[in-house]
Amino acid sequence: MMTSTNNVTKRAGKSKKPSTTGEHSKREDKKHNDYAPASCKLSKSIIITIAITLMISSRTAGALLTLGPQYLEPLYGNVLAQLGFLRALLVVMAAGGALGVLYWRRILARKQGGSPSVDAQARRAITRPIDLAAIMMALAPVPTDYLLRFSGRLGPMWGPMVTQCALSFPALVLCGFASAIAIARASHGASTSAGKAAVVVALLGVCGWVIMDSALSAHFRYGGHSLLITAVLLSFANFVSKFQAGSEEFMKALPKPAEERAPGGAKSARPAQACLGSRPLKMAMIVPTMVVILLASIMLVTNRHCKINGGVISTTPEYRMLLRKESTTGWITVSDEHDRGMRVLRSGHSLIGGQWSTTRESIFAIFYYADAVRMIRGAQRENEHALIIGLGAGISARSLHKRKVRVDVVEIDPVVYHAAVGFFGLPRDLNAVHLCDARAFIESAPFGTYDYIVHDVFTGGSVPPSLFSQEAVAHLHRILLPDGVLAMNYVGIPNDHRSMAHITATLRTTFEYVRCFIEPNPARKDDPEKDTSGVLSNMMFFASDAPLNFQIPAVDSSPGRNTSLRKAVLSEMLANEIILPNDAVRPLTDAWNPLSEWQLPGAIQHWHAMRSIFPEEYWLDY
Repeated sequence: MMTSTNNVTKRAGKSKKPSTTGEHSKREDKKHNDYAPASCKLSKSIIITIAITLMISSRTAGALLTLGPQYLEPLYGNVLAQLGFLRALLVVMAAGGALGVLYWRRILARKQGGSPSVDAQARRAITRPIDLAAIMMALAPVPTDYLLRFSGRLGPMWGPMVTQCALSFPALVLCGFASAIAIARASHGASTSAGKAAVVVALLGVCGWVIMDSALSAHFRYGGHSLLITAVLLSFANFVSKFQAGSEEFMKALPKPAEERAPGGAKSARPAQACLGSRPLKMAMIVPTMVVILLASIMLVTNRHCKINGGVISTTPEYRMLLRKESTTGWITVSDEHDRGMRVLRSGHSLIGGQWSTTRESIFAIFYYADAVRMIRGAQRENEHALIIGLGAGISARSLHKRKVRVDVVEIDPVVYHAAVGFFGLPRDLNAVHLCDARAFIESAPFGTYDYIVHDVFTGGSVPPSLFSQEAVAHLHRILLPDGVLAMNYVGIPNDHRSMAHITATLRTTFEYVRCFIEPNPARKDDPEKDTSGVLSNMMFFASDAPLNFQIPAVDSSPGRNTSLRKAVLSEMLANEIILPNDAVRPLTDAWNPLSEWQLPGAIQHWHAMRSIFPEEYWLDY
């Protein structure tokens, strides 16, 4: 019996050892498996942080996709400022995303204590770059304005891209970095590789959709002003994310009711580092947002490109600026140039009109070509009605109004209209003025309304393709009278056979007769044999269902005879006709219209031409 009892005792004693070993093994397993897939479950705070980060990063990228080129348009035009910017944006964000993935792997390599520690590290890695991105956006006008003074030396192609290194690219890299960590943390909660991949693809798709939707649905926004607002909104959204995470940590740190007092009757201490009311946490949440608001306020007061009303009007020995205001087509300025004695109307990086100070005649001959629409039908009718699409300085509208034609104007930019009235003598008693998009207007205008339509919408180095499509031309034909005449100005390169052939084919799909005349080139007056067919020029297309037989009065050029510039230009117009191509090419349509791409060579020439008319200092002063 003794032996049996001892054996039982020994067995009982030995049985304790495996138990201890098993518990130790479980502890080790738990230690090494603290971040097993089951513990990767996303907490409420990290879900909110991820959602806010992806949303604000994508919205910021979409805003910069519009605001970045818009900020540079006054020095590079609307073609060159956007050239390759979408691809550059995607590359820069992808580079930031790659850095974010590398940092996420570092977070996992340094994980301690399971998901709470990893989530805390991930949250810091997400929110801090967003704070830095907002601060850099609020400061961006300072280095950008500095770079703009030197970027012109790099030319029209590289200048905009280099300038974006101060304006947009830093914020995009940081947003890409934060978004990559947010997506990585969200996918880490999936239990399978296929689930991780599905989460990544889905979130990337959502981000891409938000970026494009933000850019495409953006209406008119002031460039510098909107840049600062975007920075403030980015910082504030990040503050909300940090505040929510801090609130959750604070609630977890509160003692449970049974633990409110220690065994000795003393109150249990709360972990200060987790308390929402602790000074370090308050500073981390509030200070970055306050810094962004302060910087944005300073920029609004001190940086002239961030002011809606344009601030101080400049006066130099060379010219005097009479008006400067940012509007729907960019910065609008009116300036008097003293040496040559002319007043010019500038929209962004284009001169859209001008007149000589002494005679008040147009400095651009092409605007008088539009008057030839009344020299086709012979005897003029009473109560003729004309539509001007694209007002400019109002030269064509003023000329037709002077000849008793009822003039309707469609102009998208209200500041351009007010400048034409206030500084270029546009009559206030025109038949009608419509400050709206021209495409929307012609689609809703009544059938058979106008005798003449003058169409001139060039600005910033290009024309809007939507007003040169077959559908737009069909609407112009519809609102003309049966024998009405369309005069359409196209700024391009005469020997660009592709563009000329497609525009001609588009007009001929609707109108029976089409002719084109080029503006006289001053270089040919000095050297009549010089080939200027490769030089950017104004070309006026005339289209009608009636024969285009112009009856232009001869000009008396006898000595002592004072002939107006208008009469002189019109008398030479027929000698400047271009033989249009008869190629059987497809017309431009709303669904297929590569005119924007084809205008790149012209946009480059336009940039150089503008710099030859006025020095760089003039273009920098906007």
